[in-house]
Amino acid sequence: MTETLIAPRTHPSELLAIAMRHRADGDLGAATEAVEQACAALEGGDHEPILVSRARLVRGMVAADRGEHVIASSIFSCVARSASTGTAWDRLRVQAIVAQGVLLRQRARHSESERFLRRAVRLAREPDSRAQAHNELGLTHRRAGRPRRAWVSFETARRLLERGYVLPHPELAAVHRNLSGLAHAHGDLTSAVAAARAALAIRIGTCAADDPMILADEEALVGVLVAGGRADEALAVLEGLLPAVELRYGPYHRETAAVLHNFGAAALRAGDLPRAEALLTRCLGVKGRVFGVDHPELAGTHCHLGVVLCTAGDRIGGAGHLRRALAILRAAGDPEHPVAARCRAALSVAGL
Repeated sequence: MTETLIAPRTHPSELLAIAMRHRADGDLGAATEAVEQACAALEGGDHEPILVSRARLVRGMVAADRGEHVIASSIFSCVARSASTGTAWDRLRVQAIVAQGVLLRQRARHSESERFLRRAVRLAREPDSRAQAHNELGLTHRRAGRPRRAWVSFETARRLLERGYVLPHPELAAVHRNLSGLAHAHGDLTSAVAAARAALAIRIGTCAADDPMILADEEALVGVLVAGGRADEALAVLEGLLPAVELRYGPYHRETAAVLHNFGAAALRAGDLPRAEALLTRCLGVKGRVFGVDHPELAGTHCHLGVVLCTAGDRIGGAGHLRRALAILRAAGDPEHPVAARCRAALSVAGL
């Protein structure tokens, strides 16, 4: 993981930017340290009130990431209630209301999430703020099992961003990525691949070369390429993606594990069983260290590795991984998960 050394007299606004970069990297310890330094620097000084409120908002976002939901919700409510006026304050209030809606969605409180996000849509005055609210509203609809409403919200966000700006807006990449995920979930893999490619192209064109979201969009593209049976294209992306992810996050990180899993799945689809076995075996080692060997995150990788071994003729070894995946999902209280169905089908095909 990339380390950021913070100079003693770093300005609070730069500390907040550092905290957000660490959030994007998933390094919540470093994000917490940076935002707390910013808040401490803002105490008692003659600072712009909006900078103080922005620091509170970032502190709330980091708290939400850490699972401190009550603290985060209280902070978001405080920022959203600000009586100050002006475009910058309006934008900050909308961001706080959107953050509250996202937090409620993460807690599976979908009706409340929708209420907050619709409020953000009404209050937002600038196209990108309104588009962000619609985009998050689409995610809430999707999580609540309302795909048609999700599509309408994503498409509304897309139109706002395309009509509101001459050049592609960075938020447009997130919208296309969500449209890709929705199409993928409903079997429209052609549309899913097209939207994933659009997301990646916009991200590369609007973000710094080391922005972690570029890697995330490449991972999303790989996922839909593999699902669409375009394993050779996926492998071409993964050849460059794996070393880039390892360089940024290190060998033992959830992002590295995700790329190894997709790489192994693509190799399996391409019929390269030795390579698939090596990648998936390594993935299990990384996931076991990151999540613990009994975590549900390991089930899908055990399933893939079991299929690889059975296909290669090692029915006993393959059965061990398939049954391990089933045991993990039973222990997690999710015995009917789609991965469990694939494991049972693989055992049946292997005559086990």
